[in-house]
Amino acid sequence: MKKMLSLLLALLLIMSFVVSANAEITETKSISEDNEEFDVSVLEDSVVFKRDKFTKEWNVQRTFLDENDNHRLFVSVILYEKYVSEGWGPELRIMYLNKKSNEYQTVNTFMALVDDTLYSFEALGIKENSSSVYGGNVLREFLSSLEGAKEVAFRFEMKDKHGDYLQYTIDDITQEELKWIITVAELLESSNAWSADKDPKQSDIDYKATITKD
Repeated sequence: MKKMLSLLLALLLIMSFVVSANAEITETKSISEDNEEFDVSVLEDSVVFKRDKFTKEWNVQRTFLDENDNHRLFVSVILYEKYVSEGWGPELRIMYLNKKSNEYQTVNTFMALVDDTLYSFEALGIKENSSSVYGGNVLREFLSSLEGAKEVAFRFEMKDKHGDYLQYTIDDITQEELKWIITVAELLESSNAWSADKDPKQSDIDYKATITKD
């Protein structure tokens, strides 16, 4: 009798473990299905999609250009294949060429006023000739806000090679001038490219990215 009871208890314990394990597997599958993944096929049919002939790696990028007698300024939105594989997220890249000295100046801060919302990036990542933001919730919202905006202005704060503070503002930026950046921004959303950004909150912290609504 005791032997039968022991066998019965052991059987019930095994069945309980199997049910629990199946429930855990089912729950994990459900979570996985709810998380959309990046779909590169959405990008492939776009005119902004390019594939390097040598490395075979793809990229998507377009640029807003502001140029006068004093400078040439580039604001680009970029997604490289390696950004997805390494978990960086899309990039905003800024390059400011001083035509008089023929030197690139380091942009430390970028601000964008889109209608009644101010997007600020006060600690851009500095490279040799450019400044960048990789990923982040603030960058994503900024790019998404451009389409249909009635008022857009950019401000750049930088220092020259002597350490002197400079500021440059572009007012009244039109939708036509922004059309290619908007095109890339839409593709980033439709392809779910932002899912490649593994830690958007940390990106906002690193670049001191903030949103202020009037």
